[in-house]
Amino acid sequence: MKKKIFRLKIKLKQENKVKTIQETYLFSMYVDLNKDSVGSINVSEISNDDMHYNVKYTEWRMMIVNMIWPEDQKQFLEITDPEYLKAHLKPAKTLSFDCQMKNLEGNYIWVKLIFGRAETTSEQDFRFVFMVQNIHEDSMRLFKELKKFENLASFDPLTE
Repeated sequence: MKKKIFRLKIKLKQENKVKTIQETYLFSMYVDLNKDSVGSINVSEISNDDMHYNVKYTEWRMMIVNMIWPEDQKQFLEITDPEYLKAHLKPAKTLSFDCQMKNLEGNYIWVKLIFGRAETTSEQDFRFVFMVQNIHEDSMRLFKELKKFENLASFDPLTE
């Protein structure tokens, strides 16, 4: 009985982790730069199920760049360039940057774009996981706090 309860607790913890990830990450996919392919796309805004597309990574990049805030598009193209990723991202390492990106409703929200390189047996494998994390609420809260401190720093209560 204790083992059954223990397994149930572990299962609930795993389900909670998956739910947290699905609520936090708007989008994730698998990328293989050697094959110039994208696979197992998950758009948690739509469904919990993976979608399988037959699209080249280089084509996907050029579609996604139009969803990025215009001022951040150059940085997006630089960081997602296959040669940049091969040169700068070692196995089991990640890189990320924050920008604004259109959501499914067409509104720009703050997101963290994360690339993680898979650790494989060959240095010549260039497989990655790409995720888009929703950081909009946290970013807006941070900007509000920064504005408050900016105002406090520029206002002298003695001399007004």
